[in-house]
Amino acid sequence: MLAVAQAILYVRDKEGAEAVAEAAVTRSEALSLARRVAAEQASRIGQPPCSATDIDSLKEIAFRSSYMNDIGRIRDGRLVCSALWGRSRPYTLPAPRFSSGAVRLWHASDLVGSPYTGSNLIAQGDTFTVSSPSAFESLDPARSSSISIETKDRSFTFRTLSPTSRVGTPSLVQAQHCSRVADVCAFVTSPRHVVSELPSALLTTILSAGASVGLLLAFLLIKHQITARQTIQQRLVLALKRSEIELAYQPLRRIGTRELVGFEALSRWRPPGDDEIPPAIFVPIAHRFGLSPDLFRYVLARAMNDLAPR
Repeated sequence: MLAVAQAILYVRDKEGAEAVAEAAVTRSEALSLARRVAAEQASRIGQPPCSATDIDSLKEIAFRSSYMNDIGRIRDGRLVCSALWGRSRPYTLPAPRFSSGAVRLWHASDLVGSPYTGSNLIAQGDTFTVSSPSAFESLDPARSSSISIETKDRSFTFRTLSPTSRVGTPSLVQAQHCSRVADVCAFVTSPRHVVSELPSALLTTILSAGASVGLLLAFLLIKHQITARQTIQQRLVLALKRSEIELAYQPLRRIGTRELVGFEALSRWRPPGDDEIPPAIFVPIAHRFGLSPDLFRYVLARAMNDLAPR
């Protein structure tokens, strides 16, 4: 019976690692598309590079571009301006770490003295983009897996995420997934759980169950325990994708003069056909599962979009 339970755990761990690898590739494809769209929009601005109008247009592109931290201009091998920093002291670029056609890539660590950390800078023509350092943070909420996102020939590593919650040196499961549309693969190494880690009550139930009934019960109990943890996380991820989280705006006024000084954006999650889930529940859930950056981006973008006409 324990062997069956261990087999189920292995399948679960393997499927989990494969899901993380697939999610990493999907996120990489989204980043690649966002970069190409942003660069194409920047090429159509039609204003003198790094002029005030050009920088304002770059700011708008950066704001509307998913997972882009900055976008700017290159002249004679130097960074001369960007949406985030405006016109700055020209920064000379070193030789690229990786090139593919007209595309050149650097790690932030290659750009000593630059304002970018924990990210990649990608240049094409006279335009560069910088991906968000938190773009991959929500892939493995438990932060127990090692994730490496690389080119298919493994000659360049786009991003590496190290586990923060691993204890000791457990057995490991590995998985990899490659994109069909981009030169990127994700390689994931996750800890392999063992039966002895299950709650004692669950172990007792498995051991005391009969042969045929025990097989089914072990599977259902373990799957139920896993699903119970994952369902809340998955529902929140889907809620962000489906824009189920709405914002209510609380006016902020000075007590003495009643002058309106701003608004506080309050999140409200109203799943279709279900009762409202208060922030006191889903905000801690987002923090626990590493979804806080995604929730922050969602709320900020929604608020800016709602308030832009005003």
